[in-house]
Amino acid sequence: MISEAYRAALAIAPDITDIRNNLGHALAKLGHTAEAIEVYQRAVADSPRHIAALHGLGSGLKTLGRVDESLDVFRRALAADPRRADSHYNVATVLQASGRFDEAEAAYNEAIARKSGYADALNNLGTLHEARGRLTEALAAYGRAIDVRPDYAEAWFNAGNVHDKRDDLAAAMDALTRAVALRPTGIKPLGSLITAKKKACDWDGLEALIDGYRNAIAAAAADGTLRDPQPFGALSLPMSAAEHQTIARAVARVRARSAAALRQGPAFDHARTRQSGAGEPLTVGYLSAGFREHPVAHLIAGLFARHDRSRVRVHGYSLGVDDGSDYRRRIAADFDRFVDVRGIGDWEAATVIHADGVDILVDLTGYTTHARTEIVALRPAPVQVNYLGYPGTMGADFIDYIVVDRTVVPETDAELFDEALVIMHHCYQVADDEQAIADDIPTRTDCGLPDTGFVFCSFNNTYKIDADSFGTWMDVLGQVPDSVLWLFRSNPLCEANLRREAEFRGVDPGRLVFAAREPKDRHLARHRLADLFLDTFTYNAHTTANDALWAGLPLLTVEGSTFAGRVAASLLRAVGVPEMICADRQEFRTRAAALASDPSALGAVRDRLAANRRTCPMFDTSRFARGLEAAYAEMWRRHCAGEPHRVIDVIEG
Repeated sequence: MISEAYRAALAIAPDITDIRNNLGHALAKLGHTAEAIEVYQRAVADSPRHIAALHGLGSGLKTLGRVDESLDVFRRALAADPRRADSHYNVATVLQASGRFDEAEAAYNEAIARKSGYADALNNLGTLHEARGRLTEALAAYGRAIDVRPDYAEAWFNAGNVHDKRDDLAAAMDALTRAVALRPTGIKPLGSLITAKKKACDWDGLEALIDGYRNAIAAAAADGTLRDPQPFGALSLPMSAAEHQTIARAVARVRARSAAALRQGPAFDHARTRQSGAGEPLTVGYLSAGFREHPVAHLIAGLFARHDRSRVRVHGYSLGVDDGSDYRRRIAADFDRFVDVRGIGDWEAATVIHADGVDILVDLTGYTTHARTEIVALRPAPVQVNYLGYPGTMGADFIDYIVVDRTVVPETDAELFDEALVIMHHCYQVADDEQAIADDIPTRTDCGLPDTGFVFCSFNNTYKIDADSFGTWMDVLGQVPDSVLWLFRSNPLCEANLRREAEFRGVDPGRLVFAAREPKDRHLARHRLADLFLDTFTYNAHTTANDALWAGLPLLTVEGSTFAGRVAASLLRAVGVPEMICADRQEFRTRAAALASDPSALGAVRDRLAANRRTCPMFDTSRFARGLEAAYAEMWRRHCAGEPHRVIDVIEG
């Protein structure tokens, strides 16, 4: 090993600081961080102003999550030579990791001022702006980094993600394509490019990219270098539940290390709460970025007021923007305590949750947009639950339970979830039985639909539409003359690509009709203009399926092989129309065409939906709340008794 040569040199000249520094560097490179720190400390003891040794020591301490010590060491290096741009940069990275954004920004700017064309500092400044929602400034910083270093793959990747956030998919795909060209086996660039292309329904070359992504994931998992892939995007790819678990576990490890670096005190003490709760309601905290106009809110908004206050007190902790919507106002009012933690750091947010005495923390965001998993990784509550927002395992030892049902997670898949399963008897997905549907139903003309003919629809997000699903839909349209397919309007690029794809498959692109965004009650009302909802396959309709069934629109699906691909089947069973679940694509084609040509058969399904809407457990929010409360009580009983986490079977009501 390379370090042995340095050890030999030290035996000859044990007081040579440069040799100690080089040995520390070699040990750090080999992953022996703790040993490297010891060597750096000896070097610094001999030469307190040795900048390279101080930088090595600071980096090692940061790697181990000893953030305060790391910052102190980097500041010692800065004090030894304030002219060093890299010392300002190192200080900035620790401040940024600690959530001290104003100080970090000043330090990055100082580093850039002292070293013209400091690409790494410019790139990191971009990530800082991006974290603060300053997307224009972030793009400018990434652009400056790329100007300095045109082959800077990470800056191209970061710029592509910001373009994606700004809904400029063409620019996103261009930047991400450059990142992938520079780093062909890079998991993050591949994942982001795949996601952008899926949003745009640009399937050209997508299969090869997905194959490359899967191979890169497998190789990195095998050699232990899988760091931080993008788990949510993987759910809509043709990957297995086992692959999803591998990805989730890698992300969980990264989030846990990141959380350790944020810790500003000892781990939260849950011993004081171990026997609390006897004879008094549990305190359940819900953590979400979706307490606003958001699919999670559309499902869960009715739950919080229905909780029995003799059993639970409910706290809401909001990670998302206050959009001023009716959903935001209603949700905030229905909690016993509602805290907006968007403007504070992860450690501070976790401290608030712990100080509030939360017994059970329910993460409604998981690994989706605006997630702050580090809050949960800090374990501010004794019991922590994954529910609703992320349809898969989080692969984390800081998550104890996941709420599911036997359709989305059959017994054979239990080992693919690191959480203990909480199995709801009817359906895992909560629904709001007070969700309003507008009385004034628009006309077909209002919605751009033809006056006559069968209307298929699929209001799923465009990233769920893959070539297989769309090709199957086009086959159905080919069997049903004068029919149209009504889709959700997402972005112009997607619309153009889908029209071109329809024409390629021999279908008049004019038979695709795109629905503009509408307020939720009006959106639900216009479902009544459609005849049959056609589902996507790899990643089903979730909230979108709930919407269709609540509005009385029959939905046809194929039961998939992962949680994300089984949700519509779960809902159809819960609402009492299991015959709308198909075994494969061929049955889906046949059933869709048959229903379109048999008004009485389709009418019978619609009538059953209408009859079941007010009687089935799926649309009984109070009944669901009682079941969830029973699950919480059992989780808490086991926690207080020191029992291991294991399956909880729940019968709602």
